[in-house]
Amino acid sequence: MPSIARWRRGVGLVGLVLALAPAAGTAAAEVPRGVVGADFRVGGGSAATDDLRPAVAWNQADDQYLVVWQDERLAFTRGADIYGQRFTAAGAPLGANFRISGGSAINSDRDPAVAWNQASREYLVVWEDLRNEGAGKGYDIYGQRVGANGALIGSNLRITGVAHATSYAPAVAWNQAHNQYLVVWHDGRSYPTRGYDIYGQRVSAAGALLGGNFRVSGGSATGDDLHPAVSWNPANNQYLVVWHDGRSYA
Repeated sequence: MPSIARWRRGVGLVGLVLALAPAAGTAAAEVPRGVVGADFRVGGGSAATDDLRPAVAWNQADDQYLVVWQDERLAFTRGADIYGQRFTAAGAPLGANFRISGGSAINSDRDPAVAWNQASREYLVVWEDLRNEGAGKGYDIYGQRVGANGALIGSNLRITGVAHATSYAPAVAWNQAHNQYLVVWHDGRSYPTRGYDIYGQRVSAAGALLGGNFRVSGGSATGDDLHPAVSWNPANNQYLVVWHDGRSYA
């Protein structure tokens, strides 16, 4: 039976592996419930620094997980980076922690999300990235393809690109029908007049942008739309994007 993972935040990222709820038609009493095994450490940086905002995806081809997080082991020289660690289904680490983001030494990379691509047998990791701050921008959304073996494929790719805009809180889903991704985030390009909006960008399996950024949310001109999530529906060949919407805020 497959497992899901629950992850704590804080110094020395820690994980718990839990049992899934039973499938339809299966008596609940037949499926073990609760914690499977003991806590295990995911982040391997300095005990004096924080590992924050974890995300996880399951690789069904190899029955493994990739956990990604915001890592501050080099906070005084690089700022925060995005790191990853692969695990077996039993929670055993595969190799060592590895760095995924590769921006400036004074960069701050944070709030990652990750999706598994079964067709290409690789992951796409996305995050908030501050490498373009000196060019008059706030946070951009960047991504990185990661192979099933943990090797980086190509270089970091920029997903947002509007001058002077700030983008936060990315989420990503893989579309198996077309072997591409949809990345969504909350975006400040129209902030003075609309507040934050939810934007999206399609990305090919090879890491190429498909079309341009497009607005997903359509609420009030003054309401903030924040913290999106996204899921792919193979039966209807569509995505569902949800978010925190400020159109009714008074």
